[in-house]
Amino acid sequence: MLTHAAGVTTLTWTPPVNTGSNDINYDTLASLSADDFQAGRICVESDGIDTVSTDSTAPGVGQTIFFLVRAGNACGDGSAGLGEAFSERLAASCP
Repeated sequence: MLTHAAGVTTLTWTPPVNTGSNDINYDTLASLSADDFQAGRICVESDGIDTVSTDSTAPGVGQTIFFLVRAGNACGDGSAGLGEAFSERLAASCP
């Protein structure tokens, strides 16, 4: 779910059903391009432990901000999902 009020965007999500681990964390990335979560990405949150992220980045006139939430655990980052033509979406690591 995405809400926006007073210049702050709040994202909330449901955790994966079967994580294989109790130590799950989340990276929240933002980008001005739905297809570029590498070079054009902004790390909104890195290794968050709850299912909420907030962002106060203001897009320019006529721009859209796209968000991606990626789960991970001690074994590393999970998948960033599928992009166009069902190919693996690439997303940079967050610090």
